[in-house]
Amino acid sequence: MIIDNKHVVFDLDNKAQAEQYRKIFHPTQVEQEKNVAKIKASFAKSDEGVKRFKNW
Repeated sequence: MIIDNKHVVFDLDNKAQAEQYRKIFHPTQVEQEKNVAKIKASFAKSDEGVKRFKNW
C-alpha cells in the first residue's frame, strides 16, 4: 500500500492488501454492523467526556 497526502493505492495482487481494500470498500453485512457498533460506542464515549467536561 502506498500512502501520500492525496492518495492511497492498494496493490490488489497482494492478498493482504486486497483483503484490506475489500473490508474498507466492500464490507460484508456482519463487518458493516461491527463497524457501526464501534463508531456508535466511540461517539458515546466522546459525548460522555464532553458532558463531564461541561459539568466540571
